[in-house]
Amino acid sequence: MEFTNTKLVINRISTEMDERILRRHFNAYGYGEVKHVIVYFNKAIAFVTFVDPSKTQITPQQQYIILGRKVEARPAKPKVEIGKRKIFVGGLPRSITNEEFKRYFEKFGSIVDAVVIHDKKTKRSRGFGFVTYEAKESANLVLRTHFHLSNNKRVEVKKVTPRQEMVPTGFLIITIHIIKHIFTPSGCPFLDFTEPHLEIFGMIPPSTALGH
Repeated sequence: MEFTNTKLVINRISTEMDERILRRHFNAYGYGEVKHVIVYFNKAIAFVTFVDPSKTQITPQQQYIILGRKVEARPAKPKVEIGKRKIFVGGLPRSITNEEFKRYFEKFGSIVDAVVIHDKKTKRSRGFGFVTYEAKESANLVLRTHFHLSNNKRVEVKKVTPRQEMVPTGFLIITIHIIKHIFTPSGCPFLDFTEPHLEIFGMIPPSTALGH
């Protein structure tokens, strides 16, 4: 198969197989220039990255002999950001269990984790949860439909926004306070601070955020 992500995982290495030896070995196989080598002796594993993936051909679990020791090499799985594999599910019935929650969403693909969020004090469901899939394609399949029927209740699914892309809640609260002091409803009719509008933008209810 064609090795397209430029990186190999080398298993079962010995403590004698340092970066120099591995680089020399794989440069000699005609896979193209080795860009860099990372060795973890405590885990008996190494990663070899090549400059040009088009020149690299390898079959899964291919075996090599290095310094008289048999090692295994395989294409490294490219990393996929967890945000592309994770979805938010809102509007869950309060009685739903983690097992029921997972059972519904696993029909879209293999699941790494599925959890219903509970209140730490009351232990009651907060009405939402998160599902993380092994593949981003499974998450995308779920997101094709905005509303799903789970336990006879319509629930909403959304793409999880990475933390670094989210505006801090404190910043939102301060901004609303400033706007409310500058504008009045009559002077700025397009500003609506009612709870439904705040919830649309993912903000906490005004009873909490604005001290109402």
